[in-house]
Amino acid sequence: GVEEEELLTWYLEQKEEELETEEDLDRERSLAKKVLKRMVKDNIFMQIRGDGLADEQGNGLQQDASVVYIMHPNCAVEEM
Repeated sequence: GVEEEELLTWYLEQKEEELETEEDLDRERSLAKKVLKRMVKDNIFMQIRGDGLADEQGNGLQQDASVVYIMHPNCAVEEM
């Protein structure tokens, strides 16, 4: 999966040349969050919160506010 903040940072870096002000950056970040929320609603992505994550040894990680996105198992990738 990909952490929400990492995904948003990557997206905003792709749009960097089009963004001129802090307001543009904030507006684009807000829009990207809405798109992620919609993709979760449409069963394209699944959200996993910090308390559901485990490390390589299977131990639970500390509870934090991190959100990770993974592809939804029922997402029909071939139809996209």
